[in-house]
Amino acid sequence: MAAPDVVSGPVRVVASGQVTTFEGHPLTLRFASLTIKFRFYDDPAQDGPLARLDAVTDPGEVLVHCVNFDTAEGRGTRTPLEIPGELPRWLHFRLFRFGQSPDRTLHYTLYGSIGGERTVRSTGEGETMASEDDERDLTEAREAPPAATRRPTVPALEERLFELNRVLDHGFVRVIDYMGDDAAIVQAARVSYGKGTRSSSSDRGLVRYLVRHRHTTPLEMCEIKLHVKLPIFVARQWIRHRTANVNEISGRYSILDREFYLPEPEHVTLQSSTNRQGRGDALSADQAARVLDVLRQDALRTFENYENLLNDDGQGQPRDPGLPQVARELARTNLTLGTYTQWYWKIDLHNLMSFVGLRADAHAQYEIRVYAEVIADLVKAWVPFAWEAFVDYKQQAHTFSREEMDVLRQIVQGGDPDALLPATSLSSRERGAFRRALRLGPPKQTSDGA
Repeated sequence: MAAPDVVSGPVRVVASGQVTTFEGHPLTLRFASLTIKFRFYDDPAQDGPLARLDAVTDPGEVLVHCVNFDTAEGRGTRTPLEIPGELPRWLHFRLFRFGQSPDRTLHYTLYGSIGGERTVRSTGEGETMASEDDERDLTEAREAPPAATRRPTVPALEERLFELNRVLDHGFVRVIDYMGDDAAIVQAARVSYGKGTRSSSSDRGLVRYLVRHRHTTPLEMCEIKLHVKLPIFVARQWIRHRTANVNEISGRYSILDREFYLPEPEHVTLQSSTNRQGRGDALSADQAARVLDVLRQDALRTFENYENLLNDDGQGQPRDPGLPQVARELARTNLTLGTYTQWYWKIDLHNLMSFVGLRADAHAQYEIRVYAEVIADLVKAWVPFAWEAFVDYKQQAHTFSREEMDVLRQIVQGGDPDALLPATSLSSRERGAFRRALRLGPPKQTSDGA
């Protein structure tokens, strides 16, 4: 969303995001020095303003009264609401409501004048990016002055330490720590003291040689630690990469947040007719809406049951003294696979590239592919020589079998692939992949239609 054109001068986005409030509960956005509370009321005439600001008694708190509505396209502010206070700020938002459901989703953007507050953290009913202590520690670490160190650092990645890279509706990836750089790969390959060869071009050439010839041990000298928030079903695919160190949030110890994944309508599709583990054509808008409603209601119901079983007021005391407090390790068992979890994930560069190669591929499930694409962008900033070699020799390269190489040699010498391929023992799927890799197009039709 573009920043509004305001007479008070240049503005910038302070925070933006999406928050869902359930069962008609009030909704609260909390920023570093500002709290915005939304309350909902009925306007039978539906001719009053969508939203109005209440009188502000606390300079750090604003109350917004919003009219209930039933339109599927949502209702929002045409012009930004000005937030009173010492720092000029403006709020744009749009509210969505599904049928007669009391649940509402708020899409918001908070603007501030240049030089205003810097903290981007926001929380609300259904969105908690991380624990407050964790967020505070990471914010302090990010804003702390650079520490003196003798070890190699990468300025491009230093700038992105602790940065929140949002993925899906509630997920994120951020770099917590890393070790090594392109020079560390070269140093390990040469088993020498220092930062490798004297020229950057020589370092680049050696890194490319290592990747091309699958000398992977030097790449394992580089490691990165990520903080990832992801749906459980994505985590179950992710954990198949068993070469990382993982520490996941404990549902036995912690009360899980009321957060679950809902796909965008365009990603709600039919089952593929040619791939048993893939998506097919998109559903119509009405069909997708019905599917999303089922997913939403199932998740809401299981979370409601989860919280009832816990019977916890947030301070460890029962909400209802007449009911038991079921063990957290049991109460969690009915939650859906769309529930969000978090973990710290540490992995070396060689195995990280294997992860990206598989999960950023076009055939990977969309929900894990978007995480892999964010990680790929971080790797590119971290080790540009190694990333370039990976793209050239792995990600965008093709491997041919012995028989395919025989055909390829004959094609280079002028042979006709339409005559050569049917004479091989390659399956129709293999022949199709071979033609696509070389961009040969479909086989030519013969005069008899064969």
